[in-house]
Amino acid sequence: SELETLAAPDHSVDESVARWRGLRRDAEMLQEFSEANPSAAERMATAIVVLEGREQELQERRGKQEQENLRRVQQICKHVESVAGAESLTLKAGDKALREIRDILEEKVPLPSKQDRQELTVRLEAARKQLGPRVQELRDADEWQRFANVQVQEDLCASMEALKDTTDLEDAARKMRDLQARWKAVDLGFAFPAGEALVSAARRMAAALEAAMPGEGGVAV
Repeated sequence: SELETLAAPDHSVDESVARWRGLRRDAEMLQEFSEANPSAAERMATAIVVLEGREQELQERRGKQEQENLRRVQQICKHVESVAGAESLTLKAGDKALREIRDILEEKVPLPSKQDRQELTVRLEAARKQLGPRVQELRDADEWQRFANVQVQEDLCASMEALKDTTDLEDAARKMRDLQARWKAVDLGFAFPAGEALVSAARRMAAALEAAMPGEGGVAV
């Protein structure tokens, strides 16, 4: 019978339980009329016991997973609330917290109850509302600082170019080391389209001075 097939050891627990829930009422009705065939009734009863055991196992497994999900989301809530309420906030920490909020809200993991989901969603949304303006303000400030640093790097490149014409190699080496330290303080890498060109220009200037001053150590930019 279908119940015996579902109760077979090699049958998927999730699939057999899902199908059993659809057949339960029919199986109960059949049991009432199975007295005329004791052998079939016994086989059906055995299959039902197996399926009900699997159903209990599945419920326990899902319940355990839901509790683990609840603890994880609560930890995330606690963390992002702490970040949002911190007096000092960095752009990196703020961005990370906002990503965590977005990801966990989109994930919609199974939780023990609807009330748990509602309460946690309210906390996450409140943290996001608190973080959003602060992170945007930090992002704007970071962008302005980067643009300001581009101008500084352009000035440093001009200073590097000017060193090519110097005749005092000792003085040029000292100034180059100073320019190198100042460059690192405002290094943008390739964050902006101009960044790569500026880095390349600076490296060319350093290479030219290095070639003219063989007695000095290499100048890295």
